[in-house]
Amino acid sequence: FIDYWMEGGLRRDIFTHELTTPAHWKLLMRPEFYSRSEQEAAFVPTTVENYDDLCVSSVTNGCQPVKVISAEKLVQHDTGPAENRKIAEVLLNHEGMAEYVIEEVAWECIWTELIVNHKGLKTFIDRPNYSEEDYNFSAEMLELMIAQLDRLITKYSAPEWIILEISQDLVALLDEHRTLIQEELTEVLNGTRKLSNNDFLGPREREKQKAKKRAQSIHEQMDSLRNKSRQSEQDHSEYFEKLDRYLVTNREKAMRKEAKIEANYWRNNY
Repeated sequence: FIDYWMEGGLRRDIFTHELTTPAHWKLLMRPEFYSRSEQEAAFVPTTVENYDDLCVSSVTNGCQPVKVISAEKLVQHDTGPAENRKIAEVLLNHEGMAEYVIEEVAWECIWTELIVNHKGLKTFIDRPNYSEEDYNFSAEMLELMIAQLDRLITKYSAPEWIILEISQDLVALLDEHRTLIQEELTEVLNGTRKLSNNDFLGPREREKQKAKKRAQSIHEQMDSLRNKSRQSEQDHSEYFEKLDRYLVTNREKAMRKEAKIEANYWRNNY
C-alpha cells in the first residue's frame, strides 16, 4: 500500500497497480471474503482517479505522509535517535499536538529508555529467542519482492516525485531493502541459506519440496528393500552351505561304509 499513501489515498488495483473503481476497492479490502481470483476477475480498468473518501473528508491535509519513518532504523542503536527526532519534529509542528510535546532535551532519553533499556510496552524486538534470520523466503518470493522494489524505486525516482523529501527517504529505504533481499536471494540460489517446510515458500518451491520429500521416501524404501534382499541372500547362502556340508558328510560316511563292506567281502571269500 505504498502507492496508496504516497498518492494520497488514490485507489489502485493491488495486482496490476492500475486505477480502479470504488466497488472493486471494497473487494480488495476484504481478502477474508474474496479470493485473489475473485478480486482479479472483478477488476475493470478505468481512467478516472478515485480517492478514498476518508482521505478526502476525514484526514487533515489528506493521506499523503508528511514524513517517511523506518521502524527498523528506529530500533537500531546507530540510527534510532535520528529517526526518533523525525517523529518528534512532526508532532512539534502539528497544530493541536505541539503543546503536548516534551522538551527536546528529553527526546533521546525517552528513546533510550524504550529501545535500549526496554522500558514500557513490549515490542517485536523483545520477543525471546527470535531473530529475522530464523525465517527464510524461497527464491520465487524473493524475486517477486525485488520486482516490486524495482517498480517502486523507478516510480518514485522520477522527476515529478524525487523533488519531495518523502520520496527521497522512501527510495533510500527501498534501495537498502533491495540490496538485502538480493543478498538473501543469492544465498538461497547457491545453497548457503537452506530452506525448510517452516519457511515462507511459494507454490513452486513448496511443490519442489514435496517432490524432494517423495523422492527421498522412495530412496529410503529402495534402500530398505536392498537391505532385506541382502539379508535374505545371506540366509539362503548359509542354509545351502549347511546342506552341502551335510550331504558331503553323509556321502563320505556312505563311501566308507561301502568300502568296509567290500573289504570284508574280499577278506571272507579269498
